Amino acid sequence: MIVGLKEGKFFSEGKFWSSLFNNYGIVLVDTGVTKEYAERCTDNFNDLPYLTMDELCRGVKLFMLDTLEGDKTFGQFSEKSFPKEVLSYIVLNDLRVNLPPDRETIGYQLEFDCKWQEDLRLEIDIIANKAVFIGKYDPSRSVWDPELAQDPGNYITRL
Repeated sequence: MIVGLKEGKFFSEGKFWSSLFNNYGIVLVDTGVTKEYAERCTDNFNDLPYLTMDELCRGVKLFMLDTLEGDKTFGQFSEKSFPKEVLSYIVLNDLRVNLPPDRETIGYQLEFDCKWQEDLRLEIDIIANKAVFIGKYDPSRSVWDPELAQDPGNYITRL
C-alpha cells in the first residue's frame, strides 16, 4: 500500500512499507501511471520469489566487491560472505515506477545508497519478477530501456 501519494509536475511521490528492509521507502510514480499499478509494483517488491532475491543478492555482492577499495572488505563483509549479507550494506532510497508499455507487466527501478562508499548509488531494475539490471545508478535510465540488458555495467550479465 502506498501512503501519502502527492502529485507533482513530472511524478507523484509517496511512501510504502518495505518488508525486506523493515522500514518505509519512497515511491516515485511517473505521470500517467495509476496508483493501482504503482501499488502492484511495491507489492511485487515485497513478495519477490526466492530465486529472484538470490540472483539479486549475488549481483549486488559482485557490484560491492568491484567497488570496494583496498582489500575488498567492509565491516564484516568480504569475498567469503554469503550473498544475502550484502543487504545490510545498502539503504533503500526509492522505488521508481516508470510509465509501462502495458499495464500487465510489472516493472520498476530501485535506487540504493551504498554504505561502503558515500557517493555511490546502486540501481536494481526488476521486470516480471526478474532482475534485468544491477549496477551503478543512472537517473536518466528507465526500467523499460531496451538497451539495459546489454549495458557493460550490468552485473546481471556477470552471474
